[in-house]
Amino acid sequence: MIALFGAAENGAAFVTAHTLATIGVPSQLTMALEYERDDKRRRIIVRFAGPLTADDAGRVADRNRREQVWDYAIVYDLSRVTSTPNRHEIQRIADYVQQHAERRPCGPVAIIAPNAVLFALARMYAAFARLDVPFNVFRNAVDAERWLNTAVSSAHG
Repeated sequence: MIALFGAAENGAAFVTAHTLATIGVPSQLTMALEYERDDKRRRIIVRFAGPLTADDAGRVADRNRREQVWDYAIVYDLSRVTSTPNRHEIQRIADYVQQHAERRPCGPVAIIAPNAVLFALARMYAAFARLDVPFNVFRNAVDAERWLNTAVSSAHG
């Protein structure tokens, strides 16, 4: 497994389709991932682009565990996802997160899912994962950020 990451000026890590293409990975098979961590606001924004798989979501969960940021508020932005996981992959994601959450307090989770299919899959994930954290799905980033700000202030207020 080859992991190639870059870093944006804001410290976000990402893999570009161009980078993967240079080693022969067809563009329709690649998932670009941008991971932005803001320690001051205790918030993580994950932007997926391309086909989304259970393995991609698992890598994000692994990183959150490794960096001990389970209690940060997190936004998963699916706005640039080009193909969706099936029901079984959604179940795999939920199971993986449940196994690795280590029963630590988790921060609120917002998913940005602009189309009906992604929106429904995000709701399915919530049902499979039996989440015990504030969780909501939105069509756009503005509504997701507004809700997260309220959820975070409620949790700390």
